[in-house]
Amino acid sequence: MADIGEIASWYYDVCELYEDDDLDPNDHLKVIERAFMSSDCDEFAWLLHEVTGLQVVKLTWQDPSWGFGHHSVVRDGDGKLIDVRGETDLDGIRTHFRIKPSIKLNALESEPPEPSSFEVDMEDSGMKNLVGVMRLLPHAPFNTAEFQQKLDDFVTSLENRFIP
Repeated sequence: MADIGEIASWYYDVCELYEDDDLDPNDHLKVIERAFMSSDCDEFAWLLHEVTGLQVVKLTWQDPSWGFGHHSVVRDGDGKLIDVRGETDLDGIRTHFRIKPSIKLNALESEPPEPSSFEVDMEDSGMKNLVGVMRLLPHAPFNTAEFQQKLDDFVTSLENRFIP
């Protein structure tokens, strides 16, 4: 398994985060957070759904001053939203994306988005790195034994899928 520095470096390049002047490439957790809060949220929500069975929710908004925005998350049984930062809510999403209170934030249940940037196969570097992110995030729910077991079970199911 790759370490967090290798994974962050991969996302830094793949998501073209080198264009973000305010991002330190050596701040590995910030790089990973930026990748999944700016471009790869659909893949993150997909894997989180596959591992946990939680409902995917697509958040959308339209800001007349700059355009359309979206962020994919999952919702747990208590109604909490989960993204790469862990548990959040609509206010946390508004704050992160600087969505003004006057802008309507839509939260629609959706089918898990199909991964578009990798194959659903543990031999694919995109899949390996996405699993690696969830394995290495140092906060709840990702750092719990229950979540890690579910992630291990998911990986095993993928590996076993290709055994004749």
